[in-house]
Amino acid sequence: MVTEGILGDIRAAGCEVVGVCQNDGRDAVLMEQELDLHFPVYGEPSLNLYRLLEMPRGNWWQVTLGPILRQPVRALQRMRDVRKPGKDVRQLGGVVLLSSAGEVLFRYSQRDSGDLPGDDEVLAAIAQHASAE
Repeated sequence: MVTEGILGDIRAAGCEVVGVCQNDGRDAVLMEQELDLHFPVYGEPSLNLYRLLEMPRGNWWQVTLGPILRQPVRALQRMRDVRKPGKDVRQLGGVVLLSSAGEVLFRYSQRDSGDLPGDDEVLAAIAQHASAE
């Protein structure tokens, strides 16, 4: 997930942001509201999209102990998802930039559950794509 602070920059480049979570559509809407996100979040409980985009599954260290030791408050906030039935807590996510044809232009796969790319890295990937057109 990108930070809300760069949404304007992303949209100015002609791109849109959507979130995808493992839960169903109802839970996706609740997540969108709870986090006060300014982009839509869609549920994809089958995890087919995660596999299609080659998002890795982590081990227990990557999804629990590692993030807790490095960023305890943030990790504990995310731990509430562990209790949700049917959720694959070891499934990692990331940030993917797709072309309008569905071609993967940029992929950042999480190394652990607390890992996300910096805003500058996402904006650089968008700028690179925009300059290639």
